[in-house]
Amino acid sequence: MKKILLPLMLILITSFIFASTMQIGSGTNIQRYPLGSYYGYERSAAIYTDSELGSQNIRIIALSWYSTTAVTVDVPTKIYVKKTTETTLTKTTWATMINGATLVYNATHSSTLASGWNQFDLSTSFDVPDGYGLIVMVERNYGGTGNGTSAGAGIRYTNVNNTHEYWQANINPPTGNGTRNKQRPNILIHYILPPPNPATIVSPANGAINVELTQTLNWANGGGAPSGYKLSFGTVTPYTTILNQVNLGTATTYDPDLVYNTQYWWQVIPYNEGGDATNCPVWYFTTKPDPVISSFPYAEGFEVGNTNNTAIYGWTQESVSGSNVWTANNSLTDYNRSPRTGSWNAFLRWGNSRWMFKPIQLQAGIAYRAIVYARQDGATASDASIKICYGASASAAGMTNEILPSTGIVNGDYQRLEGTFTPSSTGLYYLGILGTINNIPWYISIDDIAIEEVPQIPVCSVNPEFWDFGELIMGLTSSKQFTITNTGGATLYINNVYTTNNSYSIVQQPGDCELSFNESTTFTVLFNPLEGGIQAGTVVICYNGGEKTITLTGSCIDTTINSFPYTQSFENGGGNWIVSAGVGATYYWELVQNDAGAVSQLKNSFHRKGIKIFLPGFESEIS
Repeated sequence: MKKILLPLMLILITSFIFASTMQIGSGTNIQRYPLGSYYGYERSAAIYTDSELGSQNIRIIALSWYSTTAVTVDVPTKIYVKKTTETTLTKTTWATMINGATLVYNATHSSTLASGWNQFDLSTSFDVPDGYGLIVMVERNYGGTGNGTSAGAGIRYTNVNNTHEYWQANINPPTGNGTRNKQRPNILIHYILPPPNPATIVSPANGAINVELTQTLNWANGGGAPSGYKLSFGTVTPYTTILNQVNLGTATTYDPDLVYNTQYWWQVIPYNEGGDATNCPVWYFTTKPDPVISSFPYAEGFEVGNTNNTAIYGWTQESVSGSNVWTANNSLTDYNRSPRTGSWNAFLRWGNSRWMFKPIQLQAGIAYRAIVYARQDGATASDASIKICYGASASAAGMTNEILPSTGIVNGDYQRLEGTFTPSSTGLYYLGILGTINNIPWYISIDDIAIEEVPQIPVCSVNPEFWDFGELIMGLTSSKQFTITNTGGATLYINNVYTTNNSYSIVQQPGDCELSFNESTTFTVLFNPLEGGIQAGTVVICYNGGEKTITLTGSCIDTTINSFPYTQSFENGGGNWIVSAGVGATYYWELVQNDAGAVSQLKNSFHRKGIKIFLPGFESEIS
């Protein structure tokens, strides 16, 4: 018990050391209320307004009344208080008056001073918020027919109309309405300021993302007269890893050291002589990603940080002509503005030429590849174009190194635009993408920007990587040219190219060759089917990094007549006959329908000489 009482006593003593007082009323007239016992049962109530309390939040810890006569008598006494917005009292019963009030004193009072303030320490402190007044109600229960004189202890009062009410009776407590008058007792209120309200957030907004590193923490007084603020700040809960309730005095702003792409938590605790505010919220925000491209491969699909139909996030822009900006989009699909992948892309409106810039950290001697996917909503390539550069500043004038020259784009699928570059020195540069569109199409759309390091090994890239030769009649051929490009950073050595199916052959062999970065060579595949049916094949390219394969497919129709007797009535499309026209002829066999059924007839524009119909093993001539 002693261990409990000692802290409580210390708290009480500390409260009184720092307590303030306010006196309401300065009159010198005297009466026995509120500390009389002339009747066996006396009650009184007095009202004090918000303005008289100083229009502030206060925590009352004691009440005093000024007596002019020493009286020694034991009187059981109760004191009630309650807050109010009224400025006067109305006649009512004592039971109604104390309804909703708080009992703050319940003890036997024994004596009053001959001249001085008689202090009653409250067993329970009572908070009166700004905007409220106070009603003080005193209940005296000597009992019987009372004791003493009608003047009692001579309590000083001040005349204020309708602010005082009293009840008195012998033998039993009074039950009727009280008597209202203007003789309000002077009172000395001992108070401390209660703990203030929690602060309110100003900036950054709770839950904010993409916050700049220059952002300061800002808050405002939430009410309750704080005398200072304590700040906790950190990167993980319990949010005290950087600051732990550091006292900032009366400051309402703090400038932290922030880093990119980090979530921070913070809490402000206002305090005053009444203690710390309670139930203070914890706020958080996330800083923006590092705008400098420093790790590769880098990808920008506009999926993070953007707000629909506003300027794209994370890029600075500069106009060459026109006033529209590169705009983030996740809702518009007309005029070819739907994304290539994901939910977002960016577009530039007609009649504009505009740069978009982003800082990039590059290493000397390293080859990089820049890739942009773009399209417009018109079919004329000269109406819209994309250009890629890099340089020392985020400006049109700073784009001194061309990666991709101005390249026209059309509608349909997004077109892959790419270029490679190798900086001569290490440092911070700026990547620039210039979109230009005239007044004919509506929009340029871009998506899936990428920057990657070119691998420092040979990379055998082939275009196309698959080819379907379609359907051929046996005896006919088809060819396709393929391009081999070294997209790696080391020399590519090609030593052999061959096929795995005899229906395919290499007719333009690149032979042994060396390709430096971005150099190309070609070869041609001939499809000469040797039998009917689907012909699956593979081209194998042997190089110093291994093997690269290309998938081939095609089909062959065999028209050889190898079963006799053979008839052809052309009822099912003609039976795949091969037609050869002589020099200058425009003849062809046409399948027609007549009343007797299908027949085949030769049609011509000029004459019927020189046309032959071949069937493997047979030959006939129309003359």
